[in-house]
Amino acid sequence: MRADARKRSVVAPLSLREFAQEYNKSSSSRMNLYDGKSKGQLTMTWNLTDLHHVGLTVSNIEESIRFYRDVLGMELVGRRERVTADYISQQTGYDAVEMSVASFRPSNECRQSLEVVQYLTQAGEPSDQATNRPGNSHICFLVDDFMSCYEDLKSQGVKFKSDPVHITAGPNQGGLVVYFLDPDGHPLEMFQPPSTGVSS
Repeated sequence: MRADARKRSVVAPLSLREFAQEYNKSSSSRMNLYDGKSKGQLTMTWNLTDLHHVGLTVSNIEESIRFYRDVLGMELVGRRERVTADYISQQTGYDAVEMSVASFRPSNECRQSLEVVQYLTQAGEPSDQATNRPGNSHICFLVDDFMSCYEDLKSQGVKFKSDPVHITAGPNQGGLVVYFLDPDGHPLEMFQPPSTGVSS
């Protein structure tokens, strides 16, 4: 076999994007997202068990602590002023990275936490946090007295994207919702379910 023929017979590895495209072409191999069971030849030997925390990268952690603890009333449950452990560099992919970390919980009953991180080294530029941009996300907080919370936060200068919105359709019909922003412009959602207790 000639050298050029041998080269043509080599199959190049697929990128993640190409693999996802090829995988999604076959409906028989798609995962049923509702019951967690597999179809076709795909078999999972593991399960996700819970949501541990949500993480946000911030520009000034002290300002973020004041916002989440003092303005929103969340409990500061962990504070590491300077994290330099080697595993952090491996995890993030940034050599000799240093960061400052704070963790919060909205209530004692909530198992999940919010983690805010300031990169003390290798800090990147701020990004556009618009909710219509792929790759962006938002965090939704449940509240027990929507209008009192809204008026209190507004009086403290918290920026809202709109006035309170009455949900008029869907599973949360009858509830109240509004987007607001943290000091870095991360979109946050305040939500009070309808009186029936239905929520998404």
